[in-house]
Amino acid sequence: MGTQAVISETHPPAPVLRTVDHFEIVKAVLINGEVYHTVPEAARLVGVVPMTMFRWITGKSPSPAQIDALQDQSSKHYYVAAASVGRLKEHRFQKI
Repeated sequence: MGTQAVISETHPPAPVLRTVDHFEIVKAVLINGEVYHTVPEAARLVGVVPMTMFRWITGKSPSPAQIDALQDQSSKHYYVAAASVGRLKEHRFQKI
C-alpha cells in the first residue's frame, strides 16, 4: 500500500527555498506607454555616476549614444527612456 502524507493545521509545510543567482530591482516610470528611468536609476544601470548622466542629458558633455529624455516641468526632474539606457549600456561595453 502507498504512503499517505498528513499535513497538520498547526504545522504547515516549510516554504521551499530557492537560490537566485542574480536579482535586481529596477525602478521605472511608465509615461505615455513607454518605460522611463530616473537619472540616478539610469546612471546605475549604465554604470556611471548620476552627474555624468545629467551632463549627457543636458548636453553639457557629449554622450556616447543618443539619449531620449523627458523633463517634468513642475519638478524639473529628468526621465531617461529605457531604450536609451540600453543603447548606452551597449556602447559602454563595446568590444574594442
